Amino acid sequence: MTVTAERDTLYRDIVEQTPVAILFADRDGVIRVWNAGAEALFGFTAEEAVGQSMDIIIPEKQRPRHWEGWKRVMESGVTKYGRDPLAVPALRKDGTRISIEFYIVLLRDGAAAILRQVTRRVADYIRVTDLAAPDGHNIPAVLFAPSSPRGAAVVVHGYGASKREMLGVATALAEKRIAALAIDLCGHGENRFAIGAAMRGEVDAAVAYARRFGKVAVVGHSLGGRLALMSQADLMVAMSPSVMVQMSPQGKWMFENLPAPGIREPYSGYVLELLEALGPVPPHDRECLLLYSERDLQALLDGAGDLQAHLPRAEKRIVGEDIRPDVQHENGFIRYLPRWFNHLELRFNAAACDAAAEWLSVRLHV
Repeated sequence: MTVTAERDTLYRDIVEQTPVAILFADRDGVIRVWNAGAEALFGFTAEEAVGQSMDIIIPEKQRPRHWEGWKRVMESGVTKYGRDPLAVPALRKDGTRISIEFYIVLLRDGAAAILRQVTRRVADYIRVTDLAAPDGHNIPAVLFAPSSPRGAAVVVHGYGASKREMLGVATALAEKRIAALAIDLCGHGENRFAIGAAMRGEVDAAVAYARRFGKVAVVGHSLGGRLALMSQADLMVAMSPSVMVQMSPQGKWMFENLPAPGIREPYSGYVLELLEALGPVPPHDRECLLLYSERDLQALLDGAGDLQAHLPRAEKRIVGEDIRPDVQHENGFIRYLPRWFNHLELRFNAAACDAAAEWLSVRLHV
């Protein structure tokens, strides 16, 4: 046996017998090599996996994004994941979802991936006690701090909510190694300061606080989305932001007759006075992402056009996964309710949280 043949046999034995999962896929994304580590991680034998598309281990919702990236890498011959691991969800043979991270090794006829299941600590949870508004009052906040953050995001809730209801967003950010600082606006949650336009200064104080981690974004829902677009952050993500030409009669009725129990407002329906006090979203040329439910409140969907008209770098996306259907009913208020819930629930929507985190990850990590 020649030296070259001995080396090739040694390399093959290492790949086949190592407990670390290794696969190789050709340029079309068809699996050609599947070692013992991959069998253990995903549950497919080599006989079952070789010759199959990588779709067998990719959750359906992630497939379009995966193949878009795969095509780009195959065409350019360039990937940043040769040195930095990419963390993604994956599927086992039994249908269970796992979290993995992997490195890519580009080869002439395709790419190899070295994969492992991720069970590491994502971030430290820290209660922040030294965050103050411009006038000195305390802003209650919690921080999700990854070990090596690549930028930060201030997370801002909507009217009648609190930081606790934005923890899903904060978690999605932390999983992308973005430090997430979730705050309570005045009159909400643990913030005892009187509700009012001072919340705009609270958001910018949080942005200044988070700059210790590098570039800063604001991610907000509803009223928090409006405040995000009004902030001094480098980037903004507005989830169904409260920007409209006029509030619908149904929306006004909801605020006046079904006030959130956790808010300390001077009277039911104060939100209209607050929006007036905050003023319009000022024009700027910073990048921002506008996220809406496919069946969001019509007044907010109509407001998106006005936002894009004076925010030239605003990108609008529609979330269609896991939302409530419209209902057919003679009563217009009943027809309105699914849209109201779609608006409120966008902060909990996994696709929306993932879209916000992925969009920011690309822009904060450069």
